[in-house]
Amino acid sequence: MVSERQLSRQNRFWWSYCAPGLDERWLAAVSLGNSKPAHRITQWAYPLTSSLPPVDSDLVAEIAFGVFACALENGIATALLAPEKIRIIVAQAVGRIQLLRGSGRDLSGVVTRDHISFATILANRLLDWTALYPDKIEVQPRLPGTGIVDACQPDLIAGVELIEVKMARTIFRLSDIRQVLVYVALAWLGTDRRLQSVSLTNPMLGISWSFDLHTLISEISGESPARFFDKFDRLSRGEVVG
Repeated sequence: MVSERQLSRQNRFWWSYCAPGLDERWLAAVSLGNSKPAHRITQWAYPLTSSLPPVDSDLVAEIAFGVFACALENGIATALLAPEKIRIIVAQAVGRIQLLRGSGRDLSGVVTRDHISFATILANRLLDWTALYPDKIEVQPRLPGTGIVDACQPDLIAGVELIEVKMARTIFRLSDIRQVLVYVALAWLGTDRRLQSVSLTNPMLGISWSFDLHTLISEISGESPARFFDKFDRLSRGEVVG
C-alpha cells in the first residue's frame, strides 16, 4: 500500500499522467498571484519567526495540531487545557514524528517549554482562522483507500471544503497540492462527499491558498473532475490507461 505522503512526493509517472500541468511553472504563477480568479491567496496574519531549531519544525507542528484539535473538540481556549492533556498531546506527537522520521532516534527528551509555547501560539492562530468558517470543522475524518492507495485522514473538512494545514517556514510545495488532490480523489471515490474547494493554510506564515476544485482540476489536467478521479482510480488499481 502507498500512503498519501508517499504518493504526493514520489510516483512521477502518476502525476505526469494525471496532472501534466501541475509543475513548478504553475506553482510559481500561483505564488505570484497570477493564477485563475477562482483561486485565492490570503495573507491573514503576519509571518512568525522562531528561534527553535529548524530540525524540530515537524515536532512543533504536530504538537500544535494536537493542541488545536483538543481545544476545538472541547470548545475551550488552549489556556484551559489541563497540563495532563498537554502531556498526552506531546507524547502522541513525539511518537508520530519518531515513526515518520524512521531514524530510530528517541525524541522524548527533545520537547521543552519553548517548543510547547510556540506550538500553542500556532494552535491559537489556527483556531482563530477556522473560527471564520460557518460550517462545522471535522478534524481528520477518515477516507477509505482505493487500489494501492491506503486509507488516510486529511487535516480538516469544513462543509464542502477540504483544508490541509502546513506549518513549515517556507511557502507551499507541489507535493502539498498533490496531497490535497489525493484526499479529494479518495473522498470522491469512496464517500458521498462532493467537495467543491480545497485550501492550504499555514499558521506559521499566516497565509492560505484556496482553490475552486473544478477549476483547479481543469487547469492542471484538462479534465473534468469525474474523468480526473476515474484516471486516479484506474492508476491505483494498475489498470491499463489511455
